[in-house]
Amino acid sequence: MPQYRAFVKDCLNLGGLVKSNVNCLSFQIVRDLLDKATSTFVLEYIDPNIDIGDVLGLYDMYGTILYIGVVEEIDIQSNQITCT
Repeated sequence: MPQYRAFVKDCLNLGGLVKSNVNCLSFQIVRDLLDKATSTFVLEYIDPNIDIGDVLGLYDMYGTILYIGVVEEIDIQSNQITCT
């Protein structure tokens, strides 16, 4: 079982169901209070219904949410999502 999973919610319906729930193969989280921090996530696959502006969350196998950010860039070739 993978240690980390990512979920994506629609930016216009944050209270609704998730658009995608997929294994996260690797990630790099950057946190900076003084500057715009950019984090990257490599997913097992990218659902075609994920859009720029949606909200991505990363959680561990216990359900603890480790990161929440806004999707800024989607690279389908490398299955990578960049968030701020």
